[in-house]
Amino acid sequence: MAGLAADNLAWYGFIPIISEETPAAEAVTRLEYYHDNFKDSYDWLISWIVGRRRSHIEQVNNASYAYDYRVILGQDYNPCLNQLLQPQEFLDN
Repeated sequence: MAGLAADNLAWYGFIPIISEETPAAEAVTRLEYYHDNFKDSYDWLISWIVGRRRSHIEQVNNASYAYDYRVILGQDYNPCLNQLLQPQEFLDN
């Protein structure tokens, strides 16, 4: 499942890195963001890719973390993305 998630992230411009660790099974996918604010974070896009609401992104103030995001896939993760529900933040009406 990690490979499919990585493919989805890469398709939309993120650079996925799959951890060598095997974490304990989680029921719900978690999305953590490691900066002080969400400015220029593409939170609207990554939350759609991993199937979480933007309000469910856990903001962790840890400037020393090497990456912007960490995704922990849960059993609820569905790699099939509905293109009709794709975020369209910057479309003109």
